[in-house]
Amino acid sequence: MKFGYAFKDYGANMARAIGRDLTISSRQSLEVANMIRGMKVQNAIKNLEDVTKMIRPVKYRVRNSAPHKSGYGPAKYPISCATQIIKILKQVQANAQVKGLNTSNLEIIAIITNKASTPYRYGRKRRIKAKSTHVEIIVAEGKDKKETKKERVVKKK
Repeated sequence: MKFGYAFKDYGANMARAIGRDLTISSRQSLEVANMIRGMKVQNAIKNLEDVTKMIRPVKYRVRNSAPHKSGYGPAKYPISCATQIIKILKQVQANAQVKGLNTSNLEIIAIITNKASTPYRYGRKRRIKAKSTHVEIIVAEGKDKKETKKERVVKKK
């Protein structure tokens, strides 16, 4: 079966990884994606590991039917979703390393979650549909802060 990509502007200095039919909730994956979008990959992995240890909750903004946590508002700890997305982030880091990109300053430029098929469960829980989600992560090499400061100084002269 051939799958298409959701992200169309894929360049040479980018890397991607896709998780298909992950057994996670699409609502939870959307909230986790909103949390880590735009972050550096290493910071995102650290934050998601804090979620799995129940140190930092994920703020629910789209579907805020979550209990309130002090200092965060409506938030939860989606542990299974965070562990699956950590695996995909490590895969995209490995893909970037194979491509020859600098893995220390990779930024998540796009993380796309889509609802996958919902087949019926087997056994005693039949007639209950299983949750599954597709997750696509695209990273690009970001510029160091030191380099951008040097470029600004050069442009001013």
